[in-house]
Amino acid sequence: MPKILNLVAEVRDYKHPEVYVHSFEVRVDVQDPEFALRAAVREYVYSGSEESKNVLEDVNGDFNWGDAMLHIPDRHFYKHGLTRLRQDAVDIHVNHDELLCPVMPYEIEEDEP
Repeated sequence: MPKILNLVAEVRDYKHPEVYVHSFEVRVDVQDPEFALRAAVREYVYSGSEESKNVLEDVNGDFNWGDAMLHIPDRHFYKHGLTRLRQDAVDIHVNHDELLCPVMPYEIEEDEP
């Protein structure tokens, strides 16, 4: 079964909080997916490529997770055992303790749905 890494990036603005989820399939030989993810980012940032230099200049050196997910080519992640998953996702946030069955099933009358 493939392992999935979800990078959950939170914008911690108390007036307008946002959450972005970026998913990667983790190659079976990767022991520490977070280390692999951060290594891919470091490699890109310190690569000295024209592309990375331009991005760093555009963000005034304040390179964050949003910039990483927007600008780092998939090949950098792939080299570290992570395959970026690009899909439309629907996030449903629920209360863990929400009662889904407030009445025991055997207490429901026969004519109730």
